[in-house]
Amino acid sequence: MQIGMRQFSSATVTQVIEMAKEPSVTRGDLARLLCILDNWHDSRGRLAISSARKALSALSEKANFTLPEAQGGVPQSSGKALPPEGLEKLSGIRLRMSDLGEISIRIAYNREQRRSWDAMMV
Repeated sequence: MQIGMRQFSSATVTQVIEMAKEPSVTRGDLARLLCILDNWHDSRGRLAISSARKALSALSEKANFTLPEAQGGVPQSSGKALPPEGLEKLSGIRLRMSDLGEISIRIAYNREQRRSWDAMMV
């Protein structure tokens, strides 16, 4: 799908639409996802979040999906990241990777997932 000078694949558009349905997702989360999926960076090599935010509006109109409500101002951090519920029970356990079963790796797309990651990596 063509938005401005940028062409987005149908897979990218589908993933953005699906993520937009999540109740806790923000426009910033969607812009970050769009940048990650499309490998979209600015001239300094950083994710082109600002440009992606602008493209989201046109994308939502063209693909007929609803964006989350715009937040008033820059979201403030709620403080230290907390580990996901139940994680504290796992600390100190020593296992071999083979004992864990299937392991998958996923990108932390939204704020809640990134905070959980940050808390687990401390």
